[in-house]
Amino acid sequence: MEFKEHIPHWLIADSSSLNSYVGKTIKMETSPVSKFLFFCVILSLIIPVFLFCNFRIIVYKTYLQKKSSSDNCQDLLIGNYHETDEFYARNILEESNINFSKMNQFNPHNYLDSNITFFSYQSLIFESCMDLMDISKIAGSDLKLNILLKAIKNILFYVIYRNFFRHQKQVGLKRVHLIAMPLLLIAALKKEHLSCSVYMHGLTIKIPKQYFPTIDKLFVLSEDEKNYYSTLMPKNNIQLYKLKSPAKYKNNAVLLLRQNLNFSNDNEDFMSIVDVQALSSFLKEINIDLYYKIHPKTDENKLHQLKETLKINDAYLMKDRTPISNNIEIIQPKFIFGWFSSGLAESLSLNILPVMMDPIKTSKKLKHFSNFNYKNRCLNFKTDQLLLKNCSEHDDKYKKILHKLKNSV
Repeated sequence: MEFKEHIPHWLIADSSSLNSYVGKTIKMETSPVSKFLFFCVILSLIIPVFLFCNFRIIVYKTYLQKKSSSDNCQDLLIGNYHETDEFYARNILEESNINFSKMNQFNPHNYLDSNITFFSYQSLIFESCMDLMDISKIAGSDLKLNILLKAIKNILFYVIYRNFFRHQKQVGLKRVHLIAMPLLLIAALKKEHLSCSVYMHGLTIKIPKQYFPTIDKLFVLSEDEKNYYSTLMPKNNIQLYKLKSPAKYKNNAVLLLRQNLNFSNDNEDFMSIVDVQALSSFLKEINIDLYYKIHPKTDENKLHQLKETLKINDAYLMKDRTPISNNIEIIQPKFIFGWFSSGLAESLSLNILPVMMDPIKTSKKLKHFSNFNYKNRCLNFKTDQLLLKNCSEHDDKYKKILHKLKNSV
């Protein structure tokens, strides 16, 4: 929705609000009394919040400040602790011959350059404290309180981000490349009028319109996601990752293991060993070799137990931490199996048949969140085994089903 009155976007940029208020509309307060009372509450908090922000800035500048960097690139990639999440962004930037610097989003000292003075924070802290009073314009006491508490929690980092981007812009920064969609970070850099490209490293979730940030470019895995986000931003600004399909198919299949390697038939977050064993037996019957692809964030120490439990030969365990698309030319599989994995969307984009291991749990868990239509885009291991056998034996059938999955409504 569009607000009738201006509400600074950083106030509603807390990612936890996506789950708390998904599907709910933020409306404007119509009661002058309620609006005035909450305004008074916020007004009484302004001075304490201002002083507390200054105190924490002093602490951060004392203990976390880093020396000024001489690497002043026009493009900055802000990633996280997992290099696999940056895989597609790095490829795009490097293939485009873009000279970029890189930093970790979650290390506070990265934002505290020694050239950024303590006094430069004062106007930003004051402005952000004044922003808090706009929360009184929002209807609903519970919602107002929730947004206020999260805004007070976030205000320090919002100020730090803004001052960092302001300084970087002064020394030549033109565009920020973000991994995933950190809403508070985007709110800060857009306030400083910097261009922003977002690279999703996995499947995206639904974002209520009032939370959706201003983005110049968005890169996603699937056509479903592109269609969804085209309702929130210009479609021309949304791009699909360009994945290279295998030159040919071999009698191979890949099972995308989950990050949690525990097995259970009851817990939705675990894999079912019964299903994995059933898959292995089925593929042997149709002369398909099964490879096991570990999740990029899997604990290395748990792989030995996994191999013993599933009796996996080392030659069939794919330990590469990059996305499945990076292994396709080697394995050249006919099928990719998985639970609710972004690899299934990648599989379809690679022109490889994606197959859900447990459609019931997948549909239940992602019905209200995922923008990728698992039901229409993937086959069902539990009900489509005859179809899978036919596809493995007949190229025409394979191509027909692949076309159907790609074009189903």
